[in-house]
Amino acid sequence: MVKIKDPNYLKLRKVFDELQKVIDGIINSRRRWSELPTDLVELILKKLIPSEFDLLGFRDILRSKLVCHSWRSVAKSCSSYAPLCQTPWLLLHQNNRSSLFDPAERKVYKIRNVYENFPCARCVGSSHGWMIIFYEDIHSQESMAHLFNPISRSSIPLPGIQTLQSYRISKGIISSNPFTNKNFFVVVACHGGLAFYKHEDKSWTKFNDALSHLYDDIMFYNDKLFALAMESLEVWDCSGSSPIKTVHLQDSVSHIPVDHTYLVESLGEILRVGKGGRGNTSHFFVEKLNLTDGKWEKVQNLGDQILFLFHNQLLSLPNQCFLGCEENSIYYGTSDCVTHCGQEIGIYNLQYNMVRRIETICILIGKHLEELKHCYNAQPVWMVPNPW
Repeated sequence: MVKIKDPNYLKLRKVFDELQKVIDGIINSRRRWSELPTDLVELILKKLIPSEFDLLGFRDILRSKLVCHSWRSVAKSCSSYAPLCQTPWLLLHQNNRSSLFDPAERKVYKIRNVYENFPCARCVGSSHGWMIIFYEDIHSQESMAHLFNPISRSSIPLPGIQTLQSYRISKGIISSNPFTNKNFFVVVACHGGLAFYKHEDKSWTKFNDALSHLYDDIMFYNDKLFALAMESLEVWDCSGSSPIKTVHLQDSVSHIPVDHTYLVESLGEILRVGKGGRGNTSHFFVEKLNLTDGKWEKVQNLGDQILFLFHNQLLSLPNQCFLGCEENSIYYGTSDCVTHCGQEIGIYNLQYNMVRRIETICILIGKHLEELKHCYNAQPVWMVPNPW
């Protein structure tokens, strides 16, 4: 018999041996899972992932919370101090049907209509598993806003947004998980600059010293807000009662003309991606931020990552998330509208500066899946699922 000496394998083997002993003990004692002591349940959940990773799988937490009340409480406790490790999922919506696609397992999960309580709604962003939804109240005819978790169905009302001209809001983001951090910020880029809502505030507040025109993109990274305009980048400290600008970087790098620029974090780097043209004439540039020298540096290789650009969302994902994805490429929606069979997709290869098209997003993620064969007529939303 060949002995395996790999230390990582031996650690993993030890974890599963210990878990097997626990399970054997349960079976032999003929006790119900719901009757287990909470400390034993917590031990089981912690053993689902090797300790050196210190991460809990979203699917394991979700399945555990469905066992019974005690398991739900322990799962909630575990997820409050251990990060949930998983790739973003894709939220698809058509008429009154909503679905979540898990690229890691290539499965589609049908969920309740995410917009059923939000008439004439649109999602302007998602952060930490929560959607930022603007909608019109059918009784008061006022523009309203909510944070909504499509997994837990939890909802957090936000102040009315009449002063922000909701139809001119291009994107919204959340600084931290509202479930674990009650001091979260919601920031929106709107016509006239930036505005924020801090938990328990009574209204939205405009940023002081912000630009007066529309920002191209905004993102939180390492507890800082990065706000990108066509020719500048701002960094804001949101740790206090109101944001304070700490960096204003004027664009000093010449590049090809583009219509819009976007921000994304990829492998610890902040990237700026510019997009110009339409359809088969689309062109891109990718640069990474050198904050020390105050400049953008050209990127020609994305490593093992691919970029997905749909609507106002830019994500960096490992290229193995989708079968057959091209390395060093940007996948993007070819227009802001969604066709009768789904949003059309273009692929831009950074190495060869070439564009080609595939039919729809459904083909990208798996046309063979029966759940995806009906039409989607709303913008897809990337989100990291959060069970709480």
